[in-house]
Amino acid sequence: MAGKMEDISDVEGTDSSGKKSFRIEDFSVVVEGGRIGDIYEDMYEDIKKKQDLTCRERSTMVFWNVIKCPIPPDALPGVKPTIRSALCGMGLHGPLRIYAYGDESLLDKRDVFRKAGISYFVERAQDYGDMELEVILFAEQTFGRPADIMVIPKPDQDSELHRVLKCMQSRDHDVLLVNTPVGDSGDQFLESLESAVACPRGLDGEAEPITKPECACDYS
Repeated sequence: MAGKMEDISDVEGTDSSGKKSFRIEDFSVVVEGGRIGDIYEDMYEDIKKKQDLTCRERSTMVFWNVIKCPIPPDALPGVKPTIRSALCGMGLHGPLRIYAYGDESLLDKRDVFRKAGISYFVERAQDYGDMELEVILFAEQTFGRPADIMVIPKPDQDSELHRVLKCMQSRDHDVLLVNTPVGDSGDQFLESLESAVACPRGLDGEAEPITKPECACDYS
């Protein structure tokens, strides 16, 4: 295990103090080369491929840039139930986690996000910088079981985030890109959100970007 950890030292950079630090592009290299995956294979014995997971074993993580796609305040309480409903219609009945990324202007709303079941983070870098790192970190903490990664709104195809998502897709995670929901009121926004989540696109524009799991629910 120690040897595996040392393998990633060649992608470290240095900060202004001369200390070693990771850069966004370094994480892409690590994932693309499969080395993070190798580390987790050592840590978890119960590793499964997505086709072996039931509907309740597949977790979904939503990464939402609320600067590029703001959420109306009156819509916040309904965001998680709306996304969950759309996912259930797609056959995904597992855990759902939502991470929102914005700036300091929304810090006073952090408790509102929390009560809505959404974790709020302040972006320190421009154009998804922190989100890119955390897509990798959160997705690789799924204990050897591939997750469904949803991004709102969909990033540009030439962006670093798109490249990171490609790397995650190569690690057996499904990636779902969602068009920007619209609506002046909370109800309009949530209706648009449900439609958008129910019709995601893959990284290459494919209309069915997920591998639908076997349903193991009692009512199925």
